Amino acid sequence: MKTLLAECGGLALPRENRTKRWGIGLTGALVIAAAVAFGLAATARAASYEVPIYISEGNYSPNRYTIWAGLDGGPIRPYLFDTGAPNMFTVVGAQGGTVTGNFSFAQGLTYNYFESPVAVTLGNSSGGAVVTTGTANVAAVVSITSGGNTTNTSGGPLADGTYGDFGAGLYGNSTLATILSQVPLAEGLQHGWVVNVAGLTSGSGTLTIGLTTQMIQDAKNTPGAITMVMDKSGSQIPTATGFLDGYNKAQVAATTVTLSNNGTVVQKTLPTVFDTGGGPNVVIYDPAYTPAEHGQVTVAYGNQTFVDYTGTTPWGGNVTVDSDISGGLRVNPGGATIYQNYSVMFHLTGNSSDTGELILVPAAVPEASPAALLLLAACGIVGWLAWQKSRRAAGLLVAALLAGASAASAQISIPLELVNIGSNPESPQYKLGIWIGLGGGQQKLYEFDTGGEGFWAGHSNSLDSGVTQWWGNYTSTGQSATITYSSNITYTADVVDTSIQIYGNGTSSSYLFSTGNQTVSLAKIQSATQDGANIYQPIHQGDPFLQNNFFGDFGASLMPIISGTSVLFGALPQIPVAALPGTNLDAGFIVNTGGYGYQQPMLTLGISTQDNDRFATQVPMSANGTYTFPTTGLPAFEEKLITANMTLSNSSNGTSAVMEAPLILDTGATTGSIRPGPTIPSGVIAPYLNGSDVITGTEIRFTAAGAPGFLGLNATFTADTTVGLNKFGVDTTSQNPNSVNLGLLGFNTYETMFNLTTGNVGFTATVPEPSGGILLASGLSALLALRLCASWRRGNVGGTAREKR
Repeated sequence: MKTLLAECGGLALPRENRTKRWGIGLTGALVIAAAVAFGLAATARAASYEVPIYISEGNYSPNRYTIWAGLDGGPIRPYLFDTGAPNMFTVVGAQGGTVTGNFSFAQGLTYNYFESPVAVTLGNSSGGAVVTTGTANVAAVVSITSGGNTTNTSGGPLADGTYGDFGAGLYGNSTLATILSQVPLAEGLQHGWVVNVAGLTSGSGTLTIGLTTQMIQDAKNTPGAITMVMDKSGSQIPTATGFLDGYNKAQVAATTVTLSNNGTVVQKTLPTVFDTGGGPNVVIYDPAYTPAEHGQVTVAYGNQTFVDYTGTTPWGGNVTVDSDISGGLRVNPGGATIYQNYSVMFHLTGNSSDTGELILVPAAVPEASPAALLLLAACGIVGWLAWQKSRRAAGLLVAALLAGASAASAQISIPLELVNIGSNPESPQYKLGIWIGLGGGQQKLYEFDTGGEGFWAGHSNSLDSGVTQWWGNYTSTGQSATITYSSNITYTADVVDTSIQIYGNGTSSSYLFSTGNQTVSLAKIQSATQDGANIYQPIHQGDPFLQNNFFGDFGASLMPIISGTSVLFGALPQIPVAALPGTNLDAGFIVNTGGYGYQQPMLTLGISTQDNDRFATQVPMSANGTYTFPTTGLPAFEEKLITANMTLSNSSNGTSAVMEAPLILDTGATTGSIRPGPTIPSGVIAPYLNGSDVITGTEIRFTAAGAPGFLGLNATFTADTTVGLNKFGVDTTSQNPNSVNLGLLGFNTYETMFNLTTGNVGFTATVPEPSGGILLASGLSALLALRLCASWRRGNVGGTAREKR
């Protein structure tokens, strides 16, 4: 929404002396440009076919989802919509035919069929047609075998009211495969479809056939989306114009399935079947998981978990293990588990070295804010007014709407600096910096450190000749303080009160925010040592002394430091952004690194309602209970911010261990650090260590209960050797034993929200902030973006498994 406001905020109000074209002002031109961009994109979007998927009321049985289809111009009838079956099975027109093949489902049902060439029409339950294929083969079901008995079909509806199974799986062959791949597509569309029934308990969802590049990118860029590589089968399936590569029944091969119960943990890499016909159960087809049946099951792709249930599912199903592996080792999470929580995009590719993608898009996508929706409406009205040459009315409308919007969006966005402190450019060690001025003085770069307690700023009483003092005004409190970090750096300092100014870079003459007359207590460093050696000498030349880049440590921890009689707090919770006039914000801040090595990390001060909505995962922070922050009166929290459990697993040696592990969220740490203590015994973690490093390939999973109304934390990292991305080590000398410091690894994986008003820390998938060029493009396509978001969004809600052999 900030993108939209920034772009609309740039609309120039019409004046009579502005350059005009086609008789309209610049406002009209921009709005028409936006409308044209939207129209072109909408035209491309409209070239896709949208077919309803009907969701029956009641339990989540295998025939939960139906699609309506007709054969050779005949009546349009209901079929089970089944992404776990390879082709369309129909009882219509099959009577008296000669059986040439059969297909068995997991519950013992077998369809006996012959291949029948027909034209298939997809439509709606009222008989309306959406699209008709050319000639395509379907499986005409002559008879059905169940329990050893074979019954001929009559051409009428089956017991469940359908006329067969509309298979939308990808494991057919060159003569008999899913009808969806054979739908004729307009030029510019890519092969694939989107199944969107997420959150619906009844009514109709959509099946969108034919993908645009924009649709694919929008799906991938949705916060929390998971893009998976699909597993090619080696076969080819037909299209309206030729053939393309097919994929296996279990569409994604490289998923990690973990089942734990009463201390027994089994973890393997198994393929996953994304099956609308799978019912409410989560079924693992692998006897190696017994006897840990009915325990906690998780299914993850890389470090992104998309299934996590214990014992049962929210739809009345069970977590179970099936020893019948005639259909291969696999896991079927069921139709409800996947399709009620995600819109699912199947993006296919042609005959090439590229492979297809399966993209899970979370159902819970934030709604647009009322102010932004008003602004969008205004943009449409302005376009019409400008076209009618009512430029003054258009300008007044935009001005009024922008005034309302600005009052509702007083968050402060601050660029952070990505700094490589490593000596080898090919093996960077990244840290974050923030540009701060003190008491009105020149801005300098300080390490941005959410694990650091208090703001420690470099100062020299004896600057070398010609060096300009960068400090402005400050007042001494007469107190002193000292701190020692895990790097063995020690500062001694005087505590002073001063205003701070926050800048977006090191050259700007204007700040983004100032505390003004409101001062902040911070530490004016007098000396700095590391392992007893003086490292402070560069400060006298006006140069950064800390890691050759920083003038000190901008601590943003929510825990104060107590040094003697001094209590020193971090700066951010002392800044009353939420109390600024015209705001309705929670107190706190958001850190978005944009991912590992991204060059434009961001800090946001103040938390909006929309932010709270989009952080679906929120965990209560551990309260300090003793201290409150000056000025704001906000409560302090512990440095061990989250009460969590950690599971270490290593598939190479088949070991797994679960233990309690409080988490520290620390941008100032370049690697993840496990710190032994009473609940993290050294002997328990020793099998996962190679010296002081966690063994490459070890899975490190963290779970924590969610705050009321929110999802809990479920994060898995795979240890490797890249600092700041996946490297974990062990620290036996830390001042905070019995904890795990996630370091920048956590922030590079999750955008992180520290809400001091609610007392929650929130996590959502890290998505880079848009660049200036992207802002312009986003402004021109804002209507399209909201339309696409609306098409993805469904409310999230919480039988017998039906799966194909």
